[in-house]
Amino acid sequence: MGAQEDYESSLAILERLAADEPGNAGWQRDLSVSLEKLGDVKVARGDLDGAQQDYEGSLGIIERLVAAEPRNAGWQRHLAISHYKLGTVADARGDQHALAQHWSAMLAIFDALDQAGMHISPSDRAGLPAIRARVEALSTATPARNTPAMSPGAD
Repeated sequence: MGAQEDYESSLAILERLAADEPGNAGWQRDLSVSLEKLGDVKVARGDLDGAQQDYEGSLGIIERLVAAEPRNAGWQRHLAISHYKLGTVADARGDQHALAQHWSAMLAIFDALDQAGMHISPSDRAGLPAIRARVEALSTATPARNTPAMSPGAD
């Protein structure tokens, strides 16, 4: 069984668990992570439509979790990374408006975490200036002046 099939099997189990216990934040977060991982596999395979669908599903779940517990820094980070990943799909499609929207949302989340004195990992923090510069360039540049995407850290 390949990675996509493994994630799809895991997703099916998590969907049942999350449906059985909709108030269980742990199952909801696990479902969001599973959708995100499946989206990662689809991006690697060039299935941008499938990846966007999975990333949007993950985003919807994590948005509900953040709304219920806004001071949870881990969920805030997950929300920021969801926006980052949707931005990378938009970038791959040449949709600079959606890229700027998602990455601006991601930056706003990290800025809020920073202002609240909440933890931002060193690797995430290291990637933010390049992403901020890209978003600022998009707000003033034509699509021809776009620069390559940068990736925030993995921790």
